[in-house]
Amino acid sequence: TQLLVSAVLITGAAMLLGLPLRPAVVIGFALALSSTAIVLRILQERFEVDSAHGRTVLSILLFQDICVIFFIVLLPLIASGDGFAINRYEVLRSVLILVGIFVGARYLLRPLLRNLMVTRSAELFRLTVLVLVLGTAWLTYLAGLSLALGAFLAGLALAESDYSHQALSDIIPFRDAFMAIFFIAMGMFVDLNLLVEKWPIILGLTLLLALIKFAAGSVGALWTRFPLRTCLICGFLLFQGGEFSFILLRQASTLGIFSDEVYQRLLSVVALTMLATPIVMPQATRLANFIADRFGAAPDEVVEEETTGLRDHVVIAGYGISGRSVSRVLRE
Repeated sequence: TQLLVSAVLITGAAMLLGLPLRPAVVIGFALALSSTAIVLRILQERFEVDSAHGRTVLSILLFQDICVIFFIVLLPLIASGDGFAINRYEVLRSVLILVGIFVGARYLLRPLLRNLMVTRSAELFRLTVLVLVLGTAWLTYLAGLSLALGAFLAGLALAESDYSHQALSDIIPFRDAFMAIFFIAMGMFVDLNLLVEKWPIILGLTLLLALIKFAAGSVGALWTRFPLRTCLICGFLLFQGGEFSFILLRQASTLGIFSDEVYQRLLSVVALTMLATPIVMPQATRLANFIADRFGAAPDEVVEEETTGLRDHVVIAGYGISGRSVSRVLRE
């Protein structure tokens, strides 16, 4: 719901501003994405990852990240012909690549990592993980898709393996450094002269995007049946553009879907919404309470699970590898 409502409203706004249908649709889906990196870091710093709004927002963000696969595959197809003409060969090639990566991850990656763990060489395991990520990104690039898509698919494949926790612990030291380099690179693409000259327009577009994303995030969160205040906090967490927005907009500009001036304005809008997120978040609860009170929402009620009559039951505290193993044994 969040993704579709955001995409439709942003596409409509882009068309009202004079853009044709094809670039408007690309902009709609690119700006419908939010920043997993920024939101997750804020939730971790505020110890709200396991809160009601934290779980809801992370579910939406993960769904967005998976949908990026389809967006990146569709971009060259949209740019290749008149309107939405689709090259069947390119579609078939993309599908075969995705299926090949899935089969390789499912049936080849697990035995490979298992044999590596037998050697008890941390360096060999770490190097193999890096080669897998970079190699998958390179293969998808050779096939005409993007490096970002390949890296993302490699991460999904590693997440499905039995040694995902070990792989993650090895990659985390690289994550912050690469994330910093990524945002520095994206910042270098922004034309500051255009930002200064057109600041009223860019500021207006930024506020419009934030309002659309806030409304769509709040509406999407209503499916969880949490109180209105919780859903509004979700909207405040999802109002910004995301790192994949930068990637999609960059690729769309390279493919000639829209002009460089439009690209620069969109970059500035996404950057400003991301910069505003750490400023808005400390006020999110207060603002959500204010809006909910205006709508006459009832106070949040603590729902306690009915525990009378329970006997011979087991509570598993923590559901990681050990918790899942205990649960499986108890079920059997």
